[in-house]
Amino acid sequence: MKTSYILLPAFVLVMLLVVSLDFHRGLAYVAMGTAMAATSYIVYYKKLEFLAAGSTHSALLATAVGLVVEHYAGVGYYLVSIPLGLLLVYVAGALTRKRGVSPEKASAIIVSAASALAVIVVYYALTAIPARLSLSALILGDPLLLTRNEVYLALTISALLLLCVTVIHRVVVELSVDPVSASLAGVHVELYELLSYTVIGIASVGLLRLAGYVMEHVLLLLPAIVASAYAKSSKEHFVLTVLVGGFAASLGYFAGLLFYTVPTGVTGLVLIFTLALKYLAGRG
Repeated sequence: MKTSYILLPAFVLVMLLVVSLDFHRGLAYVAMGTAMAATSYIVYYKKLEFLAAGSTHSALLATAVGLVVEHYAGVGYYLVSIPLGLLLVYVAGALTRKRGVSPEKASAIIVSAASALAVIVVYYALTAIPARLSLSALILGDPLLLTRNEVYLALTISALLLLCVTVIHRVVVELSVDPVSASLAGVHVELYELLSYTVIGIASVGLLRLAGYVMEHVLLLLPAIVASAYAKSSKEHFVLTVLVGGFAASLGYFAGLLFYTVPTGVTGLVLIFTLALKYLAGRG
């Protein structure tokens, strides 16, 4: 029996429990889980782990800058944070593809610069506009602190990310398996590279308030790895990746409400447990 046949009803059941308890924020958190999981599929096949790990540091910086600009200029922080986060992601991509810098060195450069600047900007934001910036929400992720507008925006971002990855994931797999043949067949390689970087950048910045700085690393890297342990084909791998992410997020949010804890931490534990369960039982 396919794993997806078991996971799908479990995901739907837990999701229904979540939205019955907290419809808007619960739905936004579950949507974030599926969008992050879909993004991890791109990371997995494009081997962009260095970029996914580095983008979370860029996201913290971009979000903090956006909140400061919003405080003084009255501009929605997403209008500043997402373009800035994307710029940093594109710089990392340019270093590896155009300048020949190794992924490890490019990641080290971006992470170091973004982290140093983030510390300065976050400290300033905490002292200048402490009522607007919740450091715990940025670091740990706290969907319960989201306003109604932020919930709707997170839902929109998650839906667009899931739609985009659904459209491009087959070509991404083809490019990862045989980029030369795909290029000769007329596939615009540069376009899909740009789309992959854009998806990662938007996911890391646009969903930071839900996922949290700490757990974004996990949500951008682990779902596709977990699904790969169960999947028998690339198609099943994609479906399972999304289901695993959605199920982990649903169960994480439900447990967070039930035990008064942080949903993101439980979500990460569900992913780890699901992977460990496969290896403990044997890959068959």
